[in-house]
Amino acid sequence: MCGIVGAISREVIDLDLMLFAIKHRGPDGLGKKHYVTKSNFNIYLGHRRLSIIDISENSSQPFSSINSDYTIVFNGEIYNFEELKTLYLPNFNFKSSGDTEVILELFSKYGTESFKWLKGMFAFSIYDHINFKMYLCRDGIGIKPLYYYANETEFYFASEISALKTQQLNFEICKDSVFEFMLNGFVYEPNTGFKSIKKVFPGSYLEITFDNELCYIETQFWKPKVNSALNFKDSDFNDLIRKEFADHLISDVPIGLFYSGGIDSSVLMTLGNKEVIPYFINSKADVKESTELHYAKKVAEILDREFVMIDLTMDNNEADKLLSSIEHVAKKSEELIADYTFYVSELISVKARENGKKVMLSGMGGDEIFLGYPRYRLVKYKYLYKSIFLFANKLLSFNKKFSKKLDRFRAFFEKKDFIFQYTNLIGYFQEKELQDMLVNYDPSSLKKYQHKLTSILKDYNSLSQVKKAQILDLYGFLSHNFMVADKSSMQASVEVRVPLATPDLFQKSINTNADLLMDFKRSKKTLLSILKEKLDLTLFSRPKEGFNPDLENLVSTIGTEKIRLLLNSDKLLKYIKKEFVNNLIDEHIKGIKNHSYRIYQLLYFKYWLDINDISEANK
Repeated sequence: MCGIVGAISREVIDLDLMLFAIKHRGPDGLGKKHYVTKSNFNIYLGHRRLSIIDISENSSQPFSSINSDYTIVFNGEIYNFEELKTLYLPNFNFKSSGDTEVILELFSKYGTESFKWLKGMFAFSIYDHINFKMYLCRDGIGIKPLYYYANETEFYFASEISALKTQQLNFEICKDSVFEFMLNGFVYEPNTGFKSIKKVFPGSYLEITFDNELCYIETQFWKPKVNSALNFKDSDFNDLIRKEFADHLISDVPIGLFYSGGIDSSVLMTLGNKEVIPYFINSKADVKESTELHYAKKVAEILDREFVMIDLTMDNNEADKLLSSIEHVAKKSEELIADYTFYVSELISVKARENGKKVMLSGMGGDEIFLGYPRYRLVKYKYLYKSIFLFANKLLSFNKKFSKKLDRFRAFFEKKDFIFQYTNLIGYFQEKELQDMLVNYDPSSLKKYQHKLTSILKDYNSLSQVKKAQILDLYGFLSHNFMVADKSSMQASVEVRVPLATPDLFQKSINTNADLLMDFKRSKKTLLSILKEKLDLTLFSRPKEGFNPDLENLVSTIGTEKIRLLLNSDKLLKYIKKEFVNNLIDEHIKGIKNHSYRIYQLLYFKYWLDINDISEANK
């Protein structure tokens, strides 16, 4: 994994500024190229290297093809590159042993058709010296980010927005993205929170032409396809999971595993060998209190594995430190995404790097692909849960602890449109609240949001609602999880791989009856079928604790008066009504409702605005 930057411009730019902004992504090497076309466009390509496969200088980038017609900068890993060499380039004399050259020579011979053959996580740019074109490409499910800015005369791209910010570009905040962020806590692909900064859509490539004028088009080369004739069994999934796991072990440096003792990471440990060192994340101040540790030890003992303890105990008693951590997340996440796990993910990546690991495996994606989230069960068994909810609503509605969940469920059952049903399961603010919440509320934002998600689902109208939820998560919830994992781990120069999240596995899941993956009592039935070969499944018959920080304790520690002061900042009040903010805080203080997660989201947004609201657009 690495970091890439580049530009097409009539003007001369300082590429070093862009490369310096992402130095954490590639401490092992730096490379850059500058070309000038016959029509006087300046072409820039830059690369920061984290050496994983072929750590020699032979794979340094920018990397040019044998015929010198093409040059690439590449971030990620191609797991099937050896197979592709055999199939499509059998007699080619490679000058390196890495995957970068394979991408480039496949493109040289087969063009953009070759993009769909690549299996892995990737974001790359290829410059065509002959036809004066540039291609930007991103992997099928969007594991690696790739941002760009474009106007009529210039085009910039980078692995992180921080690199784009070194240039004099337009970073006006997008009001529709703010609306969407308040609904979900994130924004769906390809938006970022800025009007002019987009991401290459997952499974797509941009073709940019600049012989005389600069223009580009986007083409999607992969997306999940519906095939009702398919009828998968556990064995089909299990074989593919094993293959994907083996592919993810391709590396010239040692690999570790983020291990929680839960289903996803235990599957990876079951499939792995003793060379893949597990790292258990402990977030309990008193280790004896950790149920996760108890079960993790049992799993490790049965599998005859030892693990390294990562102590993640955080000091939750100092408000200033907690506020500093929220500000850090707002700065480093870059996009609008109120996910405090960014901070935790960065801490565990730092610990892994201190233990000498550049590559770590994660069970991320297991919930989305194998229907692990409780909300999938709620969608699938909606009518049964509705009767349960009516009883629970009367019983628990006065309990502050359960109020935020009951509000979500109530909104879910009230809505007729599936898009808004599901949105209310994801986010903390409901669409009906946004009119009272947003200073410049625009009803068209709601229609634009609905249209955006309707477009995402347009090829999946025949699917059940639980499958539609998976599609929405692919370009929403899962996508933002990938972004958090990428940026947080790369702060420590660590590559995170996700063997349970691949296009092929997602494709199988979409075309598999949900009953095979989940029933009313159990989730992730496919993954459990792998575990039961070596482990007693009662080890996993428990609620997952996870290692997420306690946001309720965080809000309590900061204190409501400090929160009130912060949330009455001038920049936040450009977007959020003062009365709404203060009413929210008052309800929380009086115990009327538990607004911990909402307060955190607004704190995040306040710091995000402090960092990013520097345009003239709000005057």
